[in-house]
Amino acid sequence: MTSALLKTTIKKQINEVQNETILRSIHALLKEALKDNDNTSLLTKAQKSELDKTLAEHKAGKLKYYTLIQAKQLLSKASK
Repeated sequence: MTSALLKTTIKKQINEVQNETILRSIHALLKEALKDNDNTSLLTKAQKSELDKTLAEHKAGKLKYYTLIQAKQLLSKASK
């Protein structure tokens, strides 16, 4: 079952529930799950912003990449 289909099914089922205790339980479960989603990242906002900037530069083809061998050669030349 896809996420979209799951969401649709859950919405229909919630609309059919008459028991307030069940609704409160579902609400508590979803509230906790959403709270956990906000805290899943170990990065700060500044770090996320920097990664987004770097990703945009990558997608725009503005970054230069080197193989390990090329990097070693460049470092060797720079240290001489």
